Amino acid sequence: MLILHLPKPSPRIEYVAGVVFRRVLGLEFVIQIDASVAVPAVSVSGSEHRLPLLAKHPVLREGFHDALRELPEAEEALARAFWFLNEYELDAQFPLDVHGRSDESHRFAIRNHQSNRPFVQEIAAQFAQQIQKLWPAIPIKMPVFTWQITFDVDWPYRYRGRPLWVQGAALLRDTVKGNRNEVRERLRVVRGGADPYDTYGKIAKDLSPSQTAFFFLSGGKHKHDSPFSFQNREYRKLIRSIADQDFPVGIHPSYLSAEEPERIASETAALAEIIGRPVRISRQHFLKFRTPETYRALLAAGIENEFTGGWARALGSRFGINLPFPWYDRQQESETPLILHPVQAMDRTFQKYLKLKPLEAGYLLRKEIQNVRHTGGCFHLLLHNETLSNDGDWLGWLAFYRAALAELVEAE
Repeated sequence: MLILHLPKPSPRIEYVAGVVFRRVLGLEFVIQIDASVAVPAVSVSGSEHRLPLLAKHPVLREGFHDALRELPEAEEALARAFWFLNEYELDAQFPLDVHGRSDESHRFAIRNHQSNRPFVQEIAAQFAQQIQKLWPAIPIKMPVFTWQITFDVDWPYRYRGRPLWVQGAALLRDTVKGNRNEVRERLRVVRGGADPYDTYGKIAKDLSPSQTAFFFLSGGKHKHDSPFSFQNREYRKLIRSIADQDFPVGIHPSYLSAEEPERIASETAALAEIIGRPVRISRQHFLKFRTPETYRALLAAGIENEFTGGWARALGSRFGINLPFPWYDRQQESETPLILHPVQAMDRTFQKYLKLKPLEAGYLLRKEIQNVRHTGGCFHLLLHNETLSNDGDWLGWLAFYRAALAELVEAE
């Protein structure tokens, strides 16, 4: 077992060492406080060798909250890892995009075209080489490749479950505009036909509960929310049916929950009432969040695992790591029980932001899957139920999903 020698207690160093050594390399360690130690170091019980850890950068000092737009120096490996894991650069208050999110174009990884580079795992691999050189018998367990495909349910149905007056108004509108296909499809669904966004049977057939999860939007008041509220009978029936199949069910907090974090608790409680059990997983709608407010609100609502950690406009992990890890609250100077799950790719990144066709998106996705397979960790693909509909804007994307699933299975 490793020993982490510290001159004095250091919550940030203890935290980042836990991620680098324990979560990435599979190495357990104990902490030894020794005032006679000049710099933090790692050793092995019974060995005279010590591996010094350069940890002088202020980003590792508790109480340090200054904006730090640029990375710590390359030799400050632990500081660099902490900087990525904690998204420290967001303190620089970058301009916001139209959704009130930090403009990704200003982020280090995006600016340097390295959005899919697992910086933290590269740092861990460097430590692994040093450890094996000093202590060849120490067993290092590099992360294995796994995968997960999860679904955000923003629009559970395209036509089904809407009030009759809404259906009537929509039929009139489409008739006046000459949208004959819309009229025919809506009438077919109203008469009992399958709704194009009802792709849940496909998903349940392809994926086991361990390979997927569903995040349900609560139906807020903003135009970017869904008209399907948790009071909608058809929507409630759908949520219960998925939960009854033992698929993980999570909250998809409404659009304004980032600015109004108090919404998260009530929306989570409403979903828990529907499924009859606590809700423990979450992903923010439109990937909108505020640090630390959103994460603290999630913890207060009983959320244990958070899945917002992906880029909107690029591929790769936003945190520089392809493994789940705990969030560190810098204001409270403590590691929290909230586990952050990186997301490597999202359907709307390909379709909306990169404006790619399904075949082009599939090519990029294959490359990203192989990147994660090479470094190890979990490849997490974020989709929406309508992506599999092969309808409207998503025509052709069912083939993208099938190809992605086949690629992930083959990469195992």
